[in-house]
Amino acid sequence: MSFLNIQKFNHIVKSHQDVFQVLVSEVADVSISTTSVSITFGLEFIPLHQSQSD
Repeated sequence: MSFLNIQKFNHIVKSHQDVFQVLVSEVADVSISTTSVSITFGLEFIPLHQSQSD
């Protein structure tokens, strides 16, 4: 499914800093990122999937 088919999915960012900016400016309510980014910017993190690398 293309993201264009999802209602209200009209703002794409290209960096972790951009994710933080859209959340703080309330352009977006949620976003997908990593644990380390959420800790860096003091954001709440809810894991969607947990993976382990060796």
